[in-house]
Amino acid sequence: MIEMNPVAAATAARTAPAARTDTRPGGFTEGADFKMFLRMLTTQMQNQNPLDPTEASDFAVQLATFSGVEQQTMTNHLLGRLAEYMALGDLTGWLGREVATDGPVRHDGQGLSLYAAPTPGATRRDLVVTDTREAELMRIAVAPDRTRLSISAQELQGLLPGADYHLSVEDYRGTEKLSSTAARQYHLVQEVHNNAGQIDLVLDNGSKVPASQVTGIRAGTGAEP
Repeated sequence: MIEMNPVAAATAARTAPAARTDTRPGGFTEGADFKMFLRMLTTQMQNQNPLDPTEASDFAVQLATFSGVEQQTMTNHLLGRLAEYMALGDLTGWLGREVATDGPVRHDGQGLSLYAAPTPGATRRDLVVTDTREAELMRIAVAPDRTRLSISAQELQGLLPGADYHLSVEDYRGTEKLSSTAARQYHLVQEVHNNAGQIDLVLDNGSKVPASQVTGIRAGTGAEP
């Protein structure tokens, strides 16, 4: 490695042009650092000991090393930008889709269209509505052999519009309880937020749910899954 003569280094620093303002990550300033290196290298060559000159190959090695570092810095910057664009593409992929979750459902005062696969052999099915503290509020009888369940607004009278509720379906054969599963409700994704790595979806009913809680997804056609 070539050591810079202190006098030569000071001379080069005084005569070096001002750095450009378009900086890059890692302290890299495009073009300016490379010009500084060339000026310092030229000054060192002018002030080297003529009785013990530095080999030209040493200058070439130092120049190649600096150039490699500069190119690697720029490559890292471009890769970082590419990763940002890919992450943005992942977020926009949620928009325009309908999703269902096992989390609470916000009641908007209207009827509900729910989905729950029937349990073979079931002769009775109840839709159970509980609050966020898991206290049962109502129980509605629904068809035991249907996947899509339509609940009218009249059947939901007594629930507060704008409040969140848990909806589950219990299947029975006679008095024997066969299963209890979450009732899915699909909502259109209107916004997507990236909060410190956690993806949150804002739905058309105003609720916000983590993407990790999504249990069903469809293209937003409204067709039964």
